Amino acid sequence: MTEFREQVAQFYDRKTRQAFLNRLLYEGSEFLNFGYWRADTATVHEACENLMEELLRRIPDKKGTILDAACGKGATTSYLCRYYDPSDVVGINISKQQLRKCRENAPGCAFLEMDATDMSFPDASFDNIICVEAAFHFNTREKFFGEALRVLRDGGRLVMADMLMPPDFQRQPVENVVAGLDEYEAICRRAGFVDVDVVDVTEACVGGMYEHAGRLVRRRAPWLAERPQLLRAFVRDLDRQWRDRTYILVACTKPGTQGRRRSANEKSHASRRPARAVPAVTAPMIRSRVMDGPTEHAAEQLSLTSILDHCRPIDGWLAEAEASLLARSVRQAVKILPNAQNVVEIGSFCGKSTVTLGLALRHVAPPSLKIYAIDPHEGVAGTADRPVVKAPTLETIRRNIARAELQDIVEIVQKYSFEVEWADQICFLFIDGLHDYRNVARDFYHFEKWVVAGGYIAFHDYAFYFPGVKRFVDETLREGRYKFVERVLSAIVIQKVPTIGKEVTKLLGGTSEQ
Repeated sequence: MTEFREQVAQFYDRKTRQAFLNRLLYEGSEFLNFGYWRADTATVHEACENLMEELLRRIPDKKGTILDAACGKGATTSYLCRYYDPSDVVGINISKQQLRKCRENAPGCAFLEMDATDMSFPDASFDNIICVEAAFHFNTREKFFGEALRVLRDGGRLVMADMLMPPDFQRQPVENVVAGLDEYEAICRRAGFVDVDVVDVTEACVGGMYEHAGRLVRRRAPWLAERPQLLRAFVRDLDRQWRDRTYILVACTKPGTQGRRRSANEKSHASRRPARAVPAVTAPMIRSRVMDGPTEHAAEQLSLTSILDHCRPIDGWLAEAEASLLARSVRQAVKILPNAQNVVEIGSFCGKSTVTLGLALRHVAPPSLKIYAIDPHEGVAGTADRPVVKAPTLETIRRNIARAELQDIVEIVQKYSFEVEWADQICFLFIDGLHDYRNVARDFYHFEKWVVAGGYIAFHDYAFYFPGVKRFVDETLREGRYKFVERVLSAIVIQKVPTIGKEVTKLLGGTSEQ
């Protein structure tokens, strides 16, 4: 590893462990990007998802395999699984700390320690490549574009969010300085790409994040306003980090061979280095899919995209990537546990997660399956000692359930969780009530004994800003009766460890597989 690459890797290792600034700006999200800010964007998480959508709409045909080059902590990789099967997604990074987080945040995807300017993949390995806010670190972009062209298949797309940094930016090799958009486009074309599109979105990305940072400081750290010297230092730090940079979105295509003769220069480029074998670790790291994709059972399943589109207008705090995790996990629970057909949700609010679960199961669950949505609907969220009070939500969730035509599968239970008398098997339990430790534990223990071996339990707001949730889940995993399955942003899914025996084999449908 070169000295400069080592410095960049160490910087991101430290950034992964950073406390105050990351918590303040990114609010528990695993994204580390500026995001794309629209007029109604409220959070960094939402802005980062907007950015992903802006990039992915530049890939018209979202099929086959995709490489996430310099994949950060895996939040971008996890988002790709909304469109791609995890077994078709590969992320590479030079930061060991970030790769460890990647494997937590995007299980099922393959992650390799690899330099994007010197990849070990054979020629024509991927249908598409995405690279988010990383190429300014590369030594150099020219090398990356050459490698991207080599590992892309004919007609493959490269999409990027990149920044043109001032020459004195420390974590940018001097050879990687690009003067402007015209020079950037020329570099892409010299590498062999066609249909090159470079767009300046500095105001929507850097400007949006800057304004949000100011709002966030006033809301989350009001004590800074009482310390003007510290506040000025904070603003100066943002100015120093963010000024004089141009934020761009890039899209380009590797030429196809049909109907077009390749130039001698392209032939020379394609053959100037031999293909190398993919490291042996890749294959076992690519795990089988968690749920059958909509293309396999299109008549029976709603696509994740349709589910998310339907749930988007519903009020609530469940992010789309988290909703995607719920949908995939509940489908998997019903699939592997055919004899336990109850899904229980604690904390329905206006029904965003309720509708997600219902739509995910409507066309794949047996007629006997029911989702029990438990909530007193008094409009109280947050924790017992710091509640967030809104208007009562019973009529709202009823309207949302009716609009989704889920009355036959969802039963609304207007009670506190501990008031519900329960005595039936549960395959999937979602806990999203009050988020202090006492209430999370009470919700868990009231229903946990009815969760069958192999069943799933999901928690929302597993993040630093609700330490009670995080502490309880961590303690539960340490006890050994549950194992970690997947985490996306602040949603986490764990699975009850089966006890090997005839009863479990029978419960799992005649097989000992989980």
